[in-house]
Amino acid sequence: MCTFTFSSIKEVRAFAASTFPGGDKIFKRADVATYEDFVEVLYEDIDDIIRLLEQNRELQNGLPEDVTTIQLVTNLRSRGYEAHHDLKINGHTDISVTRGTYLWIGEAKKHNSTDYVYEGFLQLTTRYSTGVPDQNAGGLLIYLHTQPNTVGVMENWRNHLAGKGLPNYTAAKCPKSVFAIRSSHTHETTGLDFYVRHIPLSLYFAPMDKSGVKTRARAKAAKAAKPAAKAAKAAKPAAKAAKPAAKAEVAAKPAAKPAKASA
Repeated sequence: MCTFTFSSIKEVRAFAASTFPGGDKIFKRADVATYEDFVEVLYEDIDDIIRLLEQNRELQNGLPEDVTTIQLVTNLRSRGYEAHHDLKINGHTDISVTRGTYLWIGEAKKHNSTDYVYEGFLQLTTRYSTGVPDQNAGGLLIYLHTQPNTVGVMENWRNHLAGKGLPNYTAAKCPKSVFAIRSSHTHETTGLDFYVRHIPLSLYFAPMDKSGVKTRARAKAAKAAKPAAKAAKAAKPAAKAAKPAAKAEVAAKPAAKPAKASA
């Protein structure tokens, strides 16, 4: 059995960082001393999880919104966060992460249109969030399934939001990500600044090689077959319920008379 001797926490941290994947993050999460630290470390972990999900776009593309969100929550919980899906906070939140009095809320939207994404922004900022100190930051997660060019999509979203007349609105690219955007505006309820990080999850998948095209075709066919399979499954209980009635009807019929013997 190996034993290790360390003379300081600094040495322990260095050992963990060099030995275990994500070992340095364990200490960063433990060292959180302010709400701002909590939020920044959380964003680093969310970015790491998103990178993992984006490495399986051929499987993630087309999944329901909640399935992707639950994957994010599950991964956060595995990293020690008190993360929840559909927790009741002024409504049913997509993602909530707490630590003592700290609260961060994330609203997830599959990008069907900028207006649809804006509804998610309003849900986050005017319904779910409290806007009080130590709870005045949130995230808007934007799932891109059919949109290429993530940079362009996010720039369009930034321009769309700028035209909404939000009080004291500011926005800039996130220094920690080439895709994410950070914005702030005055929270209507509290009058304090509310900070939102707009985080895309790029799940667009359209390979052009022959095998990739075949994979896409199979996935598309499987997706198209789901409604019929669902309808067939839904019809089974009705068919099963009808069997006793049919059986009773057969039993009620008089038995056939035996044929007369010939003289």
